[in-house]
Amino acid sequence: ADSREETVVDGGSLVFVSMFGFLLISNVRAEIKRKVELKKLAEELGTLTNHLQEKVDEQTGDIKRAYEVEKSSRLELEDLGAIKNKFILETEKYLSPPIRNIKSNISLVLQDRSAELEEPLKVSLNKINDSTTRLDALVGEFVEITNV
Repeated sequence: ADSREETVVDGGSLVFVSMFGFLLISNVRAEIKRKVELKKLAEELGTLTNHLQEKVDEQTGDIKRAYEVEKSSRLELEDLGAIKNKFILETEKYLSPPIRNIKSNISLVLQDRSAELEEPLKVSLNKINDSTTRLDALVGEFVEITNV
């Protein structure tokens, strides 16, 4: 009877240990499978991270190049603006005094000698006077543009 009981106990223990072993092996396999998947996902994440960093570096380079082009263009535009302003001021400096002298002299002739002048000459002098007035105003507008 003892041997039968021992056999049953041994058999029961064997079944229990076999089932426990089977469950343990199944869990180990599942854990290995999860670790393999996790490793694969980590590698993909690393690849994506590297690719993303490459894209960020590329975009950063593009932005830096665009900034340098914009900066260079802005400086060139500022230089051209300064040259334009200098040109206009120099033009005013050299044109205004002679224009004003011509206008002043014509005005004096028209005021002082109007009676002595023939009509065609008066008309011509008035046209010259009007033209110098417009030219003086135009030079003044150029100077105002540089002050804006």
